[in-house]
Parts: sequence; structure tokens; C-alpha cells
Amino acid sequence: RHASADLGHQALLSSVILTTYVAHPEPRHIGAGRAFGWIGGGWEIFMRAPIPWLVVGGIGLVYLMLASVPGPGSMLATVMFPLLMAGLMECSRVTKEHGALGTDILLAGIRKSSGNLLVAGVLLAVASLVSFAVWGSIVLLGGGMSAFSALQNALNNDLITLADLAPLAKSLVLALIVMLVFMTLLMMAAWFAPALILFDGMTPLAAFKKSFSACLRNWLAMTVHGIVAFVLMAVATLTVIGLLVAVPVLAASVYLSYRDIFH
Repeated sequence: RHASADLGHQALLSSVILTTYVAHPEPRHIGAGRAFGWIGGGWEIFMRAPIPWLVVGGIGLVYLMLASVPGPGSMLATVMFPLLMAGLMECSRVTKEHGALGTDILLAGIRKSSGNLLVAGVLLAVASLVSFAVWGSIVLLGGGMSAFSALQNALNNDLITLADLAPLAKSLVLALIVMLVFMTLLMMAAWFAPALILFDGMTPLAAFKKSFSACLRNWLAMTVHGIVAFVLMAVATLTVIGLLVAVPVLAASVYLSYRDIFH
């Protein structure tokens, strides 16, 4: 019995090593209603191997905690994003096709394209730093200097008026809008990139371009998927077990959306 289990596990690992899809596929247009199917399909994938997926969910939860740490933590999480997502994509594929999952499949999937995935993560981190630099520049040049002067006047017993702070408020609003737009575009480029690098052998830049094109072409379906995912994560945060389930389900739904759009 143990020998049979070992052979089955080796077969899963062999599948991880050998499986690739058609290179450089073109994204298709998918109806918005499919977003609900991705979520439902993610739940079905989770239920095929719930115990291993809970372990994988714990790893994802640690990643989310790291990403919430400002500064070095969030930058490291950005670099790791393509690596982790690629592992989750491979876990989803193996579970869907074989109905079983070993937790080491996560690492096996990452090892397949670790170089390109790491490069993609570094590029994402650099782009994030650029976005923060732009945000800071808008705040500083738009009203930060005048607000700083107003604070200096306050130290000299002068009053700060709303007019003194108005430039800062305007620059903060402008910077927030620019930041949201920039981060949305960056997320569109990064969303399918790990799967495209892992399964389709794309270079990081080609994967970013193809991912952005897919999200733009399917903006309504991606928006619906994002809203449903946000609601599920908000509910899941009420309990730890909820998060351990939600992370794998949503990761599997991303895999299904990739398969729907590209294959």
C-alpha cells in the first residue's frame, strides 16, 4: 500500500515536471458571468484535497501577513508574488487533473521556471517603488512644501488656516487617484503572468503584456471576479479557518480564469 502511494506521488511530481501548454496563446473574450463559475470551480478544486489545500492556505496566509508589513516586508512579498502564484497555479492544475495533491507540489511548480518568475517579481517590485516615488513627488510638490511651511508658522505661534492646508489636501487626492490607476495597471500586468511564465514558457515582459491584454479584453469579468473575491476575503477574515479556505479557493479560481481565457 505504501509503495502504491509512493508511485502515485511520483506520478504527480512527474506531471509537474513534464506539463506545459501551447506557447504564447491569445486571450479570448469571456462573459462576465463566468466569474462566478471560476469561484465555484475553485471551491470544487479545494474539496478534492482539502487537507493539503489547508496547508497550502496556511502558507498563503503567512505571505499575506508579510505583504501587510510596510517597507521591506511588502517589497519582499512583491518579489515573491510570481513564485507563490506559480506554485498555487500548479497545485490547482494537479488537483483538477488528478484529484489529489501533495504539499511539495507547491515547490515543484515554483522550481520549473524559478529564474523567470524571480525576474518578474523584481520587475514588479521596481514598478511598485516607481509608483510610490511618483506618489511622494505629487504630494511633496503639489502641497507638501506649503503645508510644511504652515507647520513651521504654527511653531512660531501663528495659526494654521484651512487655506494653508488646501494645497496639501488637493495633492493627496490627486496622488491617490494616480496611485490607484498605476496599481490597477500593474495588477493587470501581473495577474496572469505567473501562469503564462510557468505553463506557456513566456519571458516576464511577454507575460506581463499578454496578461494586461487579457485583463483589458475581459475587464468586466475580471471586475466581477475581483468584487466577489473581495467580499469572500472580507467574510473569511472573521475566522482563521475561513482564511485558510478562502486563499486556496481564490487561487484555484485564478487558475480556472487563466484556463478559460487562454486555453
